[in-house]
Amino acid sequence: MTTQVVAGRRRTSLALPITLGLVTGLVAIVGNALAMVVANWTGWLWWLVGAVVALVVSVVQAIVGSHVEARWTGPAAQPPGQAPPAWQPPRQGKQRARGTPVSIALLILLVLGLVGVLLTFGARYVIGYATGDEPGVDRLVAPATVNAEGLEVTVRTFEETRHFTRLSVRVTNHTTLTQRISEYENLTLVGGDGTALELSMLRSDWTEDTNPGVSVSGTLLFKGHLPDGVRRAQLQIATVFALGLEGPDRLTVAGIELRRRT
Repeated sequence: MTTQVVAGRRRTSLALPITLGLVTGLVAIVGNALAMVVANWTGWLWWLVGAVVALVVSVVQAIVGSHVEARWTGPAAQPPGQAPPAWQPPRQGKQRARGTPVSIALLILLVLGLVGVLLTFGARYVIGYATGDEPGVDRLVAPATVNAEGLEVTVRTFEETRHFTRLSVRVTNHTTLTQRISEYENLTLVGGDGTALELSMLRSDWTEDTNPGVSVSGTLLFKGHLPDGVRRAQLQIATVFALGLEGPDRLTVAGIELRRRT
């Protein structure tokens, strides 16, 4: 007597491909955010593109995974020495499908992807505020330079970000002694109306010492903005320290002309 064996058929739940898609998407978002921070990329568009790409990758992987995992597969292998089950006629009527419907899975992925986009924007906002690395608009009409007793200071850019005013400054030492411009309570940005902005030392990237015959560039980040309508400013350096008698005691970069805000 011969026993006929007909391979049963079953479907696999979408839980595994959904999980894989979500994990991959979150890794892509976090990796994209970290890469942009390390590379000092600015601008909200790059963050949006990265989050959207991660979402698309998650959805595509879920679709592909569900297609592969939900294919008809054969039954599990029988242990050695055990006879295969006898053939039984298929049951009549509809059988309830197992697993998560594709439409619901995609909806879940879409919602979680949108949450990931919002988290990305939130992370960009927090990181930008904490580090000062926010996109800005340069309002400087032309570089402003002052040369006092052999120490030359040039304001090269005047950017306004969401929370800060960021200046790119170059210092050139034409003396024969090292000149020091300290950050601590020594640098102030003053508008034409008398408004003074305080320096944020932790967010600035500044080299205090400039050796003889050397040019050093740095970034000074001040808290807040000058009032609307102020078109002139100056960078005040209260004290210049020198290891000798050369160089100025104090210095002011005046004549910083600004464009109108757009």
